Amino acid sequence: MTRATALSLHELAFLCGGSRRAVLTGVLALCQSGQLELNGTRVYRLDDGWTELEPVERAVLDVVPVAGVQLSSLIAAVERSDAVRATRGRLAALGLALRWPLTGLTAAGRRVRREAAVMPAEGLRRIALLGPDAIPDAELRRAFTSAPTSTPARVQPDAVDTLVVRMRLSPYSTSRPA
Repeated sequence: MTRATALSLHELAFLCGGSRRAVLTGVLALCQSGQLELNGTRVYRLDDGWTELEPVERAVLDVVPVAGVQLSSLIAAVERSDAVRATRGRLAALGLALRWPLTGLTAAGRRVRREAAVMPAEGLRRIALLGPDAIPDAELRRAFTSAPTSTPARVQPDAVDTLVVRMRLSPYSTSRPA
C-alpha cells in the first residue's frame, strides 16, 4: 500500500489542493450521499440523520442551515473550521505538511502528492486529486469554479461609530462634541 492510498479523501484533497479542496470534497461527498443539494450556487440540507461522517463533512453540515446557504459562504466558513485545521494537523503529524504557523508541504508531502497524481483515480478521489476541473457535470463544475475564493471583509458599523467618537475626542481637535 502506498502512502497516498492510506490517506482519507479529505486528507488527500488537502494535500493536493489545500483547505478549499478539502471542503469541496466534503460538499460533493454529502451531495452524492443525498444529504445536501446544490441548486445553482446555493446549498440546501436534505437529511441530517447520518452519524458516521468524516469531520470535514460534519463541519459542512453544521454550517448549512435548513434554508440553505451560498456556496462561497459555506466554503469560507468551513475552511476556517476546526475540522479542516485537524485535517491539516493529521498531515503534519504524518510528516507531510509543515507544522503551524508555517504553511505548505514537506518534501515527503510533495513526494506523496506526486505519487498520488500518477495513480488512477475515479469519482471523488479524482476530484480530490485534480480539483473542480475534474467534476464531470458541467453545471456542477461551473458552480465550484465560479464561486469566489473568499468572502469580502465587511466593516462592522459599531467599529465605524467608535472611530468617529475617537476622532471627535482627539486632544488635537479644537472642537468638543456637544
